[in-house]
Amino acid sequence: MTTRPDNIERVQFLARVVQRESDHLVTTDRRVFVRPFSTERARDLDNDIDEA
Repeated sequence: MTTRPDNIERVQFLARVVQRESDHLVTTDRRVFVRPFSTERARDLDNDIDEA
């Protein structure tokens, strides 16, 4: 079985996208969950754009 070059490029592109998304999620997780996430905090998300 041979792999076409355009398929390899597509997989490499998708791997980069997934890595970037993973990095963003880690950053967001660290920012959002510095404080414990409570019911009260969840309720206030509509009023606090930085938390949302």
